[in-house]
Amino acid sequence: MANLNWSLLPWQIEVWQAPQRFKVIVAGRRTGKSNISIKKIIAAGLEAPAGSAVLYVGPTQAQTRQIAWDAILDQGREVIKSAHINSMDITLVNGVKIHLRSAENPDTLRGLKLHFVVIDEAAFIKDSEIWTKVIRPALSDLKGEAWFISSPAGRNWLYDLYKYALESEDPEWGAWHKTTFDNPTIDKKEIEAAEKTLSSFAFKSEFLASFDTAGSDLFKEEWLKYTEEPQYGEYVIAIDLAGFEDVAKNAGAAKKRLDESAITICKVLDNGDWWVKDILHGRWDIRDKKRSLAVIGVSHNDDVIYLVLLKIIGKCFNTLDGVSTFSNFNCVISRNSILN
Repeated sequence: MANLNWSLLPWQIEVWQAPQRFKVIVAGRRTGKSNISIKKIIAAGLEAPAGSAVLYVGPTQAQTRQIAWDAILDQGREVIKSAHINSMDITLVNGVKIHLRSAENPDTLRGLKLHFVVIDEAAFIKDSEIWTKVIRPALSDLKGEAWFISSPAGRNWLYDLYKYALESEDPEWGAWHKTTFDNPTIDKKEIEAAEKTLSSFAFKSEFLASFDTAGSDLFKEEWLKYTEEPQYGEYVIAIDLAGFEDVAKNAGAAKKRLDESAITICKVLDNGDWWVKDILHGRWDIRDKKRSLAVIGVSHNDDVIYLVLLKIIGKCFNTLDGVSTFSNFNCVISRNSILN
């Protein structure tokens, strides 16, 4: 390490020195997130025990080569023994190998005994199973460490990991959120100039590392008012149920997430205003959806709400031989639906 002559930004030092085994770092563009990934994987390789390896994973082969290959060769030249670009393997002076792989073919990552792994631009890797089924087991022998580092791309599996690391009391997990402003080498005037020319969504996503999606600014907070429930009005239940792939063929299996399901109970007033009674949302499998609908029906004592939900449950699910099947169904049902 002494020969490498590295320097780190203040936020990079904070992350590097943190004791957690699994670190989720969500950062904006030009914060130095890939740079710290390169430094850490070289350092981890020098500390790895004989017979183990360290792994760098990028979304695609082209991105892995573009982001990491040349950077590792440059920053680690003092401690690199050999490098083979065809296999994307680098051997350090201590004999430990740095493997650079893409997430395009997860099975090529099996069989490794890992001391450390960094999953770079993790939000742009579509399938979380590369972590749960391939990489996580490979860390078990040595109790290896893992970094997930990325700019956000909506609320996908990286968002779930970030929220878990941030909100759980699991001492092995830590979460960090950094923006382009956290890199003191970037002129703040340049960031402010970009804000003037980019859409608010693009700026928040790329520079402020926001998980918000493109439609998140559709409703403005100042439009919302908080009041007691109005005495008169008609309940409306709006349901948007996310679908899954090949649901009818394999109802009990784990499904790839496509979106969150959302259930909203509102009271529509005569003047056109909507009073929101309750909102429930989440990523649920088939049985969870049915259970969530039923729970709302039980928790709301209003007979109208309960009866309408019973009709919705009947429309959304058919029970055959004890197995729930799901028809993708988006609807808005009011009290009048009871009469139909």
